[in-house]
Amino acid sequence: MAKGDGNKIIDRMSKYLEDLCQTTEAYGKQALEQCGKKCPSNRGVYVFYKGVKPLYVGRSDRIKTRLQQHGNGKVSAKYSPAAFAVIVAKERLLRKRHPEYIETPMRDIWNLKEFKAMKYGKVKDCKDFRRFFCQAQKQICAMRVGIVQIDDPNEQSIFEVYAHLELDTPYNSFRNH
Repeated sequence: MAKGDGNKIIDRMSKYLEDLCQTTEAYGKQALEQCGKKCPSNRGVYVFYKGVKPLYVGRSDRIKTRLQQHGNGKVSAKYSPAAFAVIVAKERLLRKRHPEYIETPMRDIWNLKEFKAMKYGKVKDCKDFRRFFCQAQKQICAMRVGIVQIDDPNEQSIFEVYAHLELDTPYNSFRNH
C-alpha cells in the first residue's frame, strides 16, 4: 500500500456498505450461490441478519467456507470455525447464570467481568453451553446474509469495523484480548 492510499480506502467505505446491504439472501444454498456471483474472488465481508436487524459482521479470504462454518446445519462442538455461535452461546449462558442481565444490551454484556471470564476452554464442556451453541448454529442457518467482495486485506479490516459501527451489530467487538 502506498502512502496516501488510506484516504482512497476510506472513500470506498460507503459504497461497500451500500453493496453489502443490497446483497442479502437467505442463508444456505442461495447465499452460497449468490456469494459465487457477487464475490467470485471468494474474499470479502459478510453480515448476518435476523429479520432486518444486522447482528454480526465478519470477513474472510475464503468467504464461502467461512459462511458454511458459521452455521451450516452440521452442528459441532468446534469453537474456532463458529465464532458468532460461540458469542451467542456465551451470552445465553451468562444470562442463564445471572438473570439480572436478562434485559442488559449485548454491548454492555461485552464489558461484564463475568462475560470476559467465559473463556472457551472453561465453558466448552458445560452442558448448557453446548446446548446454546447448537441452538445458535441452527438459528444462524435461518438468518439472511449480505456479502460484498473486497480483495484487499487492509480494506477488509477497515470495512469490517466500519460496517459494525454503521450497522450497529451487537455481536461484534473489537476490543483487545
